[in-house]
Amino acid sequence: LEQKKKKEKKNKESNSSLSNSLSNSNSNSTSISNSVSYANTHVNMNTTKQSKRSVMCEISDPHGHVFTVKRRAKLIDPTLPEYTRIPPPPIPISWAKIIKPYSEPVKDPIGSKYYECDIVSCDLETFGDSFTGILMDPPWRTAELNHSYAITPAQFSKLKINEKLIPNGIIFCWVEKEYIPEVVQIMRKWGFIYIENFIWVKKNVNNTFIRRPSTFFCKTKSTLMFFRRCDDEAPGSLELRHQRNPDVEFQFTQNTCGLTEEKTEFAYHIIETLLPTTHFDENSTSIKLLELWSQKNSIRKGWVTVAQKIL
Repeated sequence: LEQKKKKEKKNKESNSSLSNSLSNSNSNSTSISNSVSYANTHVNMNTTKQSKRSVMCEISDPHGHVFTVKRRAKLIDPTLPEYTRIPPPPIPISWAKIIKPYSEPVKDPIGSKYYECDIVSCDLETFGDSFTGILMDPPWRTAELNHSYAITPAQFSKLKINEKLIPNGIIFCWVEKEYIPEVVQIMRKWGFIYIENFIWVKKNVNNTFIRRPSTFFCKTKSTLMFFRRCDDEAPGSLELRHQRNPDVEFQFTQNTCGLTEEKTEFAYHIIETLLPTTHFDENSTSIKLLELWSQKNSIRKGWVTVAQKIL
């Protein structure tokens, strides 16, 4: 009987100690939660068990003590739409974003002109004269591009390129590799010789090279060839700015909604850097750069852009 009495006393003492420790922990947790909400104390909350009405969280104080707290939780179905309540008018400025007032688009901004015509048959002098640089992107007829507006080297040779149009300058022409010998001969008849080239290596979105069909190897690149007038009687000297840019660029494919693929922006940067005198001057109305077979509605400052007219 005495042993049973001793065991009962020990159990009572242990239960009282547990109740005291629990009360102390609850008081500590409430004080910590108060410090979290009112004293801006940094705490770490980790969800351990979630139910419809409450959630058990572990809160740690700056001293590293971890306490379990029961908080109310609101479950949100991610598939349901989210609603944002907009305040009634007048709407506060904090809800608004100031933007530029709408204005009608300008057809030809200052320093640029845009035309559409049948490029092969039209008189190019109607767009201006005394150009320093001409960029061409002909829609070459290939196995992939075989529509009615695609041209062959024989049709390309009918362009009206003369000394009045470009007395002393450089022609930049995107050429398919199978047409390079014929284009070089055509340029020679116009009084231009080959001087340099720029390579654009095209890649897919998954970082693999483009593989277009060709006779011997797949086509992975496009070539921009530079031709300079070789006439000794060309008026004046041509000012060139030699640059340290690479002669090749790796880039992902561009938009192909037009007759030709939209070319890399870096090509325009090379041309405008190479020919410093072509930069548009607001005090002068002359434009020194001409682009043939441009993208539709393409407008660029300092350029006369001519797109193929599609009937």
